[in-house]
Amino acid sequence: TSYELTGESQLVAEVDPDRMAQFVGNLLTNARQHGKSGHPIRVEVRQDAGSFCISVANAADPIPEAKADQLFVPFKRESMQNR
Repeated sequence: TSYELTGESQLVAEVDPDRMAQFVGNLLTNARQHGKSGHPIRVEVRQDAGSFCISVANAADPIPEAKADQLFVPFKRESMQNR
């Protein structure tokens, strides 16, 4: 897996380092597991109105509209065969 990293060179934020590692790790793991093989994962970090934004994108089939409302339901997991 390859990664394309872009963003601002100087970004400072007060975060819980354990939670931030878990958060970013989850994003990258999901992008790797659900992305198409041979395509890079793009990661962008930018400052946005007093906060910062981390964007992770991969080449993958889109999430079906019928499943999109379930994306942020706690403890909900979707198997690959159900996509």
